Amino acid sequence: MPQKISYITKEEYCDLPIPILLESEFANRRFGLINNNGVSLKFAWQSDLIEPDLLKISEDHYLIGIDQNFAILKFSPLMIELKIALLSNYVSSEVKENKIYVSSELEVFILSGQSYQIEKRYLLPDVFEHLNFSNGEIMIECLDGNSYKLSDLQIS
Repeated sequence: MPQKISYITKEEYCDLPIPILLESEFANRRFGLINNNGVSLKFAWQSDLIEPDLLKISEDHYLIGIDQNFAILKFSPLMIELKIALLSNYVSSEVKENKIYVSSELEVFILSGQSYQIEKRYLLPDVFEHLNFSNGEIMIECLDGNSYKLSDLQIS
């Protein structure tokens, strides 16, 4: 299982004849590899200060988020289950009660924990700060200091 991301140079990235998982559509500045039992994927991103978020979500599935990219991948056999071009920068992901919550600065996605498909997408009224699960409610805290019930937000 991939424990971490291996960082590579731009030249190595360009020379490696392996599938691309994610790339920035603008200016790739950093480059990496994810490897699992000899199966590798390469990816690139533009942020100098932000590291990719790699999270194991099942025995053979992982999610990765960085910049305005998010993906769920399976290694055996190799398959990219889902790839999302986000409207804003990726912030975090959480797995809860067979759902995957993916947050960017301006949107929250709810994915099925089994099919990995998008069930709902919510647009946020301000920049995302934190997701809270409390008393059966899902609350979004934003940088403006307000909290919003996820169920009250606009579905896109």
